[in-house]
Amino acid sequence: GKKKGGDSKKQTRGDNDDCQGKDPAVLLASYKKVCVTIGLSPSPNDPVIVALKQKADATENENHGKQIAICAKDGESDDNLLGPGRCRALTMALLGRGCGLPVTEAGEPIVFTLLTDLRICWSRIGDDGAVALAELLRLGAKELNISFLELMDCKIGHRGAFALGRSLSCATNTTLTSLRLDHNSDLKSEGISALCKGLRTNSTLKS
Repeated sequence: GKKKGGDSKKQTRGDNDDCQGKDPAVLLASYKKVCVTIGLSPSPNDPVIVALKQKADATENENHGKQIAICAKDGESDDNLLGPGRCRALTMALLGRGCGLPVTEAGEPIVFTLLTDLRICWSRIGDDGAVALAELLRLGAKELNISFLELMDCKIGHRGAFALGRSLSCATNTTLTSLRLDHNSDLKSEGISALCKGLRTNSTLKS
């Protein structure tokens, strides 16, 4: 009887860990903590905070957390852009890696497994942001469920393209099926070559 009760408790703890890994509110709280840790100033117009806030409309809630879209508007001030720093903070929060972030009963980071679709547009994340996203794809390969990644007009160059290509090479990540890098003019031929070099051994990317 005691063993059965113990198994039940383990199951409850496991279910709780799973719930936290699918709760946008937990991700938002983690993101804010990471921002403080790495010295980013809080802002009510922070694009990640805006994207993760719970919508009142039930039709929008259906994909809340599954899809995160961070797209700057024309004339957006630099303070309101994602940029490389906030991009790094977001990837750390998604991986559950950062000082003071919640952990599982086993002491492991709580990875945000709900996300399948990440779109970042006109956000000036640059090569540093792309490198952070490459690390996200590599380190979270076994737990994350991101299948679609769009980085449109984000000032990504050769270094960022190389990191992305490497993170998707040799079955390092097998969940991503679509990668879009439209309008990143800084890529040039060197960046495209670096990306393609990494993708030669990728068999899961479809577009």
